[in-house]
Order: sequence, then C-alpha cells, then structure tokens
Amino acid sequence: MGLPCGWVTDPGRALSGSQQNAALGNGVLPLQIIERARKTGHLREDFASQDLILVLMANAGVVAATGASAPESWRRLVGHLLRGFANPGAPLPAIASVPDDEQLYRAMARVEVSGS
Repeated sequence: MGLPCGWVTDPGRALSGSQQNAALGNGVLPLQIIERARKTGHLREDFASQDLILVLMANAGVVAATGASAPESWRRLVGHLLRGFANPGAPLPAIASVPDDEQLYRAMARVEVSGS
C-alpha cells in the first residue's frame, strides 16, 4: 500500500507544502526509508534527507515539462538518480527506456510555448 505514483510531485494537484508534508508523514517515512537503505548498504552514507527533496523537485520539473508528450521520462531520470546515490557494489535499478526524439521535441516545444 502507498500513495499512487507521482501523487505528491504532480504539479496539477497544487498541494501546499504542509499538505505535501502530511502526505509524506511529515518527513518520518522518508527518513525511515533513507535509514533503511543505508543500513542495508544500498544508499551512500553522504545522502541527506535534503537530497530527497531535491530529487522530488527535479522529478516534478521533468513531469511538468514532459507532460503527456513523454509521460514515462521521469522513470528514466529517477533511475539515473538512484544509480548515482547507490553505494558502490549495491545492486542498481534498471533504467527506463529512452524517450524517442519526437516525444522530447513535443515536450520541449510545449515548454517553450508556455514559457514565452
């Protein structure tokens, strides 16, 4: 059981900071996950809880930018980030497939038009 995929980071939900904290257990659950990953040797010791916030922010940006044009792109980003935070010798997560050029072009054109 858990939150649906992308629930907290989905910009369309427009959750306030306090709502996001409540959804994530006011930081307790993320801290437990970080500590468990460290204890099992999967997560580097220098990973801080603030890094998780940065991951969520980066992922929210990718989700917002790619939208319906390349909806699975976030999976590739998160896969690469998790590999970067992994302890040397820890099993690495699979990396999602590369979005095709047309998907990324549409996503970039969408950002360019909305950002004008």
